[in-house]
Amino acid sequence: MIRTITSCLMLLFMLSANASTAPIQITDDPSLTVTMSDGGTAYMSWTSFGTSGNYTVTVTDLSTNRQVTQFGTASTGATITGLTGGHTIRFSVSRNDQEIVIEDIHPG
Repeated sequence: MIRTITSCLMLLFMLSANASTAPIQITDDPSLTVTMSDGGTAYMSWTSFGTSGNYTVTVTDLSTNRQVTQFGTASTGATITGLTGGHTIRFSVSRNDQEIVIEDIHPG
């Protein structure tokens, strides 16, 4: 019984320690949209979230497990180029320990 309580307390401690450093992820939130166009280009737009500072935009090709781009912007939109057709792409926008994510986009 004491071992079980100790294990639970350790798990809660580890979860609370990680919660302060990891962003809160809002997966497939409708406030982030991605519109694909021909030639490996996508336009991302999102509604404002967080309190202040720039957004960090990260685009990753999950098929190759390589980052396509990462940059900061004060805007609520961005154009992404260099995407490969048929690959699974992950789009994310983060700010103030919050992150909006859309995955499984396959450019034509």
